[in-house]
Amino acid sequence: QDVLIHAGASGVSTAAIQIARKFGARRIFTTASSNEKLEYCRQLGATHLINYKTEDFAEFIHDITDGHGVDIIIDYIGVDYWKANMDSLAVDGHMVVLAFMS
Repeated sequence: QDVLIHAGASGVSTAAIQIARKFGARRIFTTASSNEKLEYCRQLGATHLINYKTEDFAEFIHDITDGHGVDIIIDYIGVDYWKANMDSLAVDGHMVVLAFMS
């Protein structure tokens, strides 16, 4: 399965990246605000890195997955990301909303 984990360098997300890797996720997409944070996520097992300040994560995921989307999204942002998350989610995918920061 393909997974998108927002706020990749946060405490919960760093654990989620490692769990996704351990359980055999095919591709682990993550978002963060800086290249330094994204490099840390890569070291933990993220395979696709998205700097949300410079890239549109929904377009990035659409391009990489050939429009299929990801199977699981772990989100902390809420309202501000809702549409882009829906655009990134595969048919029959699951989104886990752990918090609403917006």
